[in-house]
Amino acid sequence: MTLLPKQLSYKSVYDANYFSGKKSFFYWLTGGYRDLARVFDGYAVDVRRHCTGGRLLDVGCAYGFLLRRFEGDFETFGVDVSEHAIEEARKTAPGSQLQVHNVLEPLPFADRSFDVVTITDLLEHVPGTPGILAEVARVLRPGGILYITTPNRTPWRRVIFGVADLMEHHTNLLSYRQLGRYLDGAGFEVVERFTSLSAAIQGWRFSWCLGLEQTYIARRRAEA
Repeated sequence: MTLLPKQLSYKSVYDANYFSGKKSFFYWLTGGYRDLARVFDGYAVDVRRHCTGGRLLDVGCAYGFLLRRFEGDFETFGVDVSEHAIEEARKTAPGSQLQVHNVLEPLPFADRSFDVVTITDLLEHVPGTPGILAEVARVLRPGGILYITTPNRTPWRRVIFGVADLMEHHTNLLSYRQLGRYLDGAGFEVVERFTSLSAAIQGWRFSWCLGLEQTYIARRRAEA
């Protein structure tokens, strides 16, 4: 049984043409989905501030660029709905355990399996954030870290990226405060949060909610 009804054929949408930029506005701008060091290095630094080892799961791992940065220090796992992306991830992150999986289905892991879960630029593509976060909470050990990046739904974003977000199937844009409420409801305590103009501009981070992108780092609450 699925957590949520499937509204798109995700496997057909996120294929090689999407990652090459033929079906993606943002990847067209960057010449295809690439390992941008200023983005993925920044994500890895953020995670390591709160955890430096253990078992790590990247949900929506794409080509494995983030996973590659943790291999050796962590036991790394990745899931993605795209068969093409997982094929590429096996080349990029050969030390990781990878599988094709739709996030609308329950995660194929036991309770309390991981010390860290990362979800970068995924939530905006799929419905039902509360159900996804509940599944993440299930597979995280108490005290484990969740790292999330996703666009921040603001009037400024609608003006700047409204058409692009539609092209990207960004059907679930969340506001800064809304994501915080969802995390609290799923059993997480926020330990760090900020917004930014872009993940590629690591130095420009704001404690207020008006940035175009948002990042939350949260800890799974200890169970009673």
